[in-house]
Amino acid sequence: MSAITKEDQYSIVLRWSEPELYCLDLDPDHLHGYTHHHEGDVLALDEESDSDEFTIGDFACCVYDVAFASAHGESAFGLFDQSINSIHYYHALYDKKSARLRADVKQLVGRRTLEPNVLILDRLRIYPAHRGHDYGLLVLSTLIQRFASGVGLVVGKAFPLQFDTPTRPTRKLALTRATPT
Repeated sequence: MSAITKEDQYSIVLRWSEPELYCLDLDPDHLHGYTHHHEGDVLALDEESDSDEFTIGDFACCVYDVAFASAHGESAFGLFDQSINSIHYYHALYDKKSARLRADVKQLVGRRTLEPNVLILDRLRIYPAHRGHDYGLLVLSTLIQRFASGVGLVVGKAFPLQFDTPTRPTRKLALTRATPT
């Protein structure tokens, strides 16, 4: 497999892994019905020949349906407390005492009414041989367009995956205002 050059004519395609099966029982002990995980591979397809396809990376994201969970008496904390990775997002977004969005998050989004649901862009990996062509930006943009409906916040941690460990404390998430397209 060779690196993609700017002169090459490739289409970038997301191939989804099998969707997770969800327990439809809304028992308080089953919070998985309020989260929707999506993951898969990033593929490059040769536009000249449909047979040349190769993997250039992978991705994972999750929608946290805070509104639906709240309607069923679940807290945002309980929803985000399902994994060590997601609980870091809770602490970066919500005030510990009031369990509401932190003041700095509210200031960032302005006076707009904010949907409570959160899209976490958990992982995007473009393999080293294929970096430098803005494929990562294209994939992130596509994931946001596909899953941001009904979502008030889109968040992610930007750092190389080789430095990520499940017990690594999150220092501070970078928040930036998204420009409307």
